[in-house]
Amino acid sequence: MGFHLTPDTRILVTGGASVNTAILQVVSDVFNAKVYTQSAANSAAMGGAYRALHLAKGGEETIAFSDLIAPVAEEARLVASPSKDAAATYGPLMVRFKHLEQKVVEMSRKKINGE
Repeated sequence: MGFHLTPDTRILVTGGASVNTAILQVVSDVFNAKVYTQSAANSAAMGGAYRALHLAKGGEETIAFSDLIAPVAEEARLVASPSKDAAATYGPLMVRFKHLEQKVVEMSRKKINGE
């Protein structure tokens, strides 16, 4: 999916939905990761802005995204932790999703290349 989930994964949420505890709990459960929010108002575009800055600085070959956002992440507050059965429930679905996503990417490449 373009990222790797580890036991240390932290998800930083921003924008309007970041105040909805039900949504945040689902995100935490699906990704089996702790979810954090920060207090800046009108921050919906912040994630995109940080991604753009990351690419402008050379991407992962120059600086890890987690290092770039570390100052923001350090100030974030924990708002949701995975439920105890989250990994058993969503783990197999994440594996299936990754497989399906790879198939879509492969099919798109073939279509673009005229295969």
